[in-house]
Amino acid sequence: WSMILHGTDADLDHDDDGLEDVNETGIWGTDPYDPDTDDDGLSDYEEV
Repeated sequence: WSMILHGTDADLDHDDDGLEDVNETGIWGTDPYDPDTDDDGLSDYEEV
């Protein structure tokens, strides 16, 4: 299968936490502009 996204860059990672923005909003439910969405000292990447 393939994924085609129009009007966006699937590789964007605005908060530089190692998770792509599209996955933060679509899969993980984390904030793509905050590397530690729940402010517990661990990055979103470490927690997923």
